[in-house]
Amino acid sequence: MPVQAQSPAPTFTPEEVGINEKLGTTIPLDLELKDEDGRTVTLRQLIDKPTILTLNYFRCAGICTPSWPVAEVLNRSAVPGQDFQVLTVSFDERDVPEVAAQKRTNYLGEITLPIPPPPGVS
Repeated sequence: MPVQAQSPAPTFTPEEVGINEKLGTTIPLDLELKDEDGRTVTLRQLIDKPTILTLNYFRCAGICTPSWPVAEVLNRSAVPGQDFQVLTVSFDERDVPEVAAQKRTNYLGEITLPIPPPPGVS
């Protein structure tokens, strides 16, 4: 199996790290994202049931990609994909669709409940 070289995790100074709260602000449903297949989709196309939205940094191996706690909760909850869905979005523009597809595979591998396949985005 071919292995792709990964770039080192970026480093930040303490001044660059922080929280930029936007309490009370809504996310526009016409916000465009790229899915794991490289297609442009909007939140409006993706959100059709109660949704858990996780914001991640896919190339970070620690707390910035919290797949195991999400998987743990999903393993003890109602049926993911049927009763609700999980939408994971990277906030790093360098996380290309191939990285997103691998993260999706990793997430699904940590979930023990059967998950129906997602409906096609039209």
